Amino acid sequence: MSEAYQIALTKTAEQHQALYIALYELMKEALGDRPMEESIKWGQLMFHRGTENLISLIPLKARINLQFHNGAHLNNALGLLEGTGKDLRHVKCHSLEFVDQNRGELARLIDESIVTGA
Repeated sequence: MSEAYQIALTKTAEQHQALYIALYELMKEALGDRPMEESIKWGQLMFHRGTENLISLIPLKARINLQFHNGAHLNNALGLLEGTGKDLRHVKCHSLEFVDQNRGELARLIDESIVTGA
């Protein structure tokens, strides 16, 4: 676990920490051995390659958003991605059950985001 992850986790509300951990672990699984930097940008944990921001974990009051900085360009066949910005899309993760039920699609979106880049 990176130092950035540990900092971000301490800033996540206690009731969302298990969900945050599950999403981080899913990110790491989907990454496999591909190199990806982790740092705190705009107060959030960001997965990036140099200045190419790809995915961030955004803890909110009622959920954790899995934010894709190139999400508008990803295949959203199951409709998990939300948002209307030029590039940015997010998946609203309210529970561990949601993550478990959508694990395959979330991993696919992570993989596609990394492969296609920003």
